[in-house]
Amino acid sequence: MKDTVTLKELAAIAVRRGRLAIILALIFALLLGGWRAHGLIAKAKSEENSPEKIEERYQEAMESYAANKEDLEEQLAKAETQLESQREYNGKSFLMEIDPHNKAVTTINLAITDVAEGAFQQVFRLEDTPIDFIISKIQSQYVILWNSLDLQSSLSYSPRPGMEDKYLREIVTLSKSDGGCLTLAASGVSEEETRKLAEAAYDCLLGLQTRISEGSYRHGFAQLSDVTKISVDDHLEETQTANLEKITTYTESIADLNEQLANLEEPEKDTGDTPLEIALSAVKYAVLGAAVGILLTLVWALASYLFRNRAETSRQLEEGLSIAFLGSVAKPGSLWNRLADWIVGERLWPDEGQALDYISASAKAFLPASGTVLLASTLPLEKESVQGVMKALEGQGRTVRFVGGAGRSPETAAAVKECGCVVLAERSGVTRWDDAAGLTALAKSLDKPVSGFVTV
Repeated sequence: MKDTVTLKELAAIAVRRGRLAIILALIFALLLGGWRAHGLIAKAKSEENSPEKIEERYQEAMESYAANKEDLEEQLAKAETQLESQREYNGKSFLMEIDPHNKAVTTINLAITDVAEGAFQQVFRLEDTPIDFIISKIQSQYVILWNSLDLQSSLSYSPRPGMEDKYLREIVTLSKSDGGCLTLAASGVSEEETRKLAEAAYDCLLGLQTRISEGSYRHGFAQLSDVTKISVDDHLEETQTANLEKITTYTESIADLNEQLANLEEPEKDTGDTPLEIALSAVKYAVLGAAVGILLTLVWALASYLFRNRAETSRQLEEGLSIAFLGSVAKPGSLWNRLADWIVGERLWPDEGQALDYISASAKAFLPASGTVLLASTLPLEKESVQGVMKALEGQGRTVRFVGGAGRSPETAAAVKECGCVVLAERSGVTRWDDAAGLTALAKSLDKPVSGFVTV
């Protein structure tokens, strides 16, 4: 038991050293509180906290705040515009309506034929210009002129009434092919629809033939193929998915930007630490210092308990020596001791008569009915200090003998031999474990029972 202690007992040990706790708490409170106050006062008097410097920092903070806010608002406006644009595109784009696993495509391949090489103004033509080069130029002229058209007004048919040029160009394309050919491709949700769209585009292309012939080389067309089929377009599926995911991306970006704007706080002008703020901060640190002092007292209490080798409470004596508690005639001590006794529930009787009655009753229960009882104490007590205990133990023909300083008294062994049982008289917080254990061992070695103990 000398190596174990409960939290309550540790607290009681610390409370018994209340004066030390107060001294340490005051020392650390003054140290930390004074250090904090000195630091804040020095800071308040420094050049960095002059009114000019404070105003300069405030203006810099305001400029940074305004720049951050403006940047976030610009990003938010851009994201909202992108979201609105993407929603409009997803709603109007015919490409988004096409099933990528059942995409209808009509492809018309045209060859440029009957090129009249001498028809172009000779000043712009070399005599040995290759025919392949001329056809390539005609191909490029068709593509350039096609790209400059407004398909919404140029095509006689569109899958949806009033479809704008940019959405028509997604489903109708004109491109150059090897061998002097042009490829016209139209996409849609059905074969009939794509054929109508391809025919309208082909009619438009024929309308361009006259304009290009007049400004370049006269030529004709030979239709090589006209194919309509259903196909699978993985790229279209990826494009549709990407366009749908952009809605989610822009929406999340807008929510995040709005949250950043909501959390953006306008900087407050630093007025420096006022005397009241300095005082409150110093008080906080003083309280922290007091807590540190009290904590150190607890550490000291534990260390002193472990190294002082003292029995701090009657419970420890009772459980450590495995003997019965017969009562106590100890008087409540100072305020700190009374508080410590209350914490651990120490068994004390303020009234001496009640205390002796309790000891007398306990003696009847735990001690032999007659014979000699040795009241022994490891402490250097005088017989007068235990007279009341001796009277309480006497009864039913018992004789009580007292030995003080039993651990060092030469008559202790003889007294133990002559008695019928031993009762210890010890004091909480004073009795040494080694002395109490040694006296108990001596009694057992002489076959004399230690029947209990009282605290004095």
